[in-house]
Amino acid sequence: MEASAKGIAVAKAAFYPNVNLLASIGPTAAGGGLLSFLSARNITTTYGPAISLPIFEGGRLRGQLGATTAGYDMEVEHYNLLLSQALKSIADQIVTLQAIQRQQVQADLSVAAAQKNIDIATRAYQRGLTNYVNVLTAQTQWQHQQQVVQQLLAQKLTAYASLTVALGGGLEVSAPETEAAATLQAGAAQ
Repeated sequence: MEASAKGIAVAKAAFYPNVNLLASIGPTAAGGGLLSFLSARNITTTYGPAISLPIFEGGRLRGQLGATTAGYDMEVEHYNLLLSQALKSIADQIVTLQAIQRQQVQADLSVAAAQKNIDIATRAYQRGLTNYVNVLTAQTQWQHQQQVVQQLLAQKLTAYASLTVALGGGLEVSAPETEAAATLQAGAAQ
């Protein structure tokens, strides 16, 4: 984009007249002996101004300026498109992380409730009030809720990785994400 902007300045500069001073010194080799060009009388000098007026090239110069400006406009549009896509991706991942956080709170409450069900079913079985099927059912529900917690953790880590990519990397890992990764690995080991 910067190169295109500089190209516009160059195209505009072509509209201005160009005045140069030229000078040259050199030997003439026309006629004479083999080394006659080395004598002082055979040295020639030329000097004078060189003027370039773009009066008669106006259409071509305007065309070049228009093409350069159009190229710059395309570069700006491409940059804006990339920027809006990056910002959308970042916003999407932040919203996803917030939604997962809310779901994790509910899942943790469900795990605690399932643990209470196990405790109640176990006490009822020990007192002879119910059969062992109720304890097994409560344990199955608790394991299902643990699985939901692990799935949410995996989704959170995926969303966090996607956010890191959307930000271009370099995002420092804080303690909750490190603990989440350790918990996920411990859950996979079981």
